[in-house]
This record gives sequence, C-alpha cells and structure tokens, in this order.
Amino acid sequence: YRDLEVSPAAASAADAVIVSLTIANSGTRAGADVVQLFVAQRTSATPPPVMRLKRFQKVALEPGAHQDVRFRLTRDDFSSIGADEKRRVEPGTFTIRVGGLTRDLTVR
Repeated sequence: YRDLEVSPAAASAADAVIVSLTIANSGTRAGADVVQLFVAQRTSATPPPVMRLKRFQKVALEPGAHQDVRFRLTRDDFSSIGADEKRRVEPGTFTIRVGGLTRDLTVR
C-alpha cells in the first residue's frame, strides 16, 4: 500500500471525498488482497464507533504488478445517528484508514 491521497483534505458536509492509493504485489507469486477503507470521527457529541468500514475492493495482482484503487465517499459515509435518532454530519476531524488487515491500516 502506498501513495495514499485524500482529496480534498478539508471538505464541507456536501462535498464528496476521493481516496486513492496504489497497491503492489512485491512477492514472487500471484495473489489477492481486499483493500478496506474505514472512517473514524475524532470527536463527536454522540460517541461514534471507533472505526466504521465504508468501502472495500478485492484486488488480484501478478508478481511485481501494481494497481491504483479509488474510493468515493459521500455525506452519508461521514454521518452518524445522534441522541435524537436523526442522521447528521457533525463538524470535526475524521480519520481515514486503508489496509488489507485491520492491524496494518495506513492512516490519513
């Protein structure tokens, strides 16, 4: 996993966010991995889950090959249910994590 980019780095609730990265097979055998994307909100009036899986994509690669992966996140991906049971996007900072295994996530 390399070249993780989030665009735009700062967005309003109405903006779509594009997350892109490159995955490479540095081994000598063909293989596959599931790229997982998680979103977490750093602070919130209602405590959100630590991480929420929002997107995933299976990627098969031959030895030495690489592939660009791109995800599009929308308002719903950053929203949560408040104490009043209504869905909203609370202002704040979000963390985006990508990786094949949850213990090996790349953070942006």
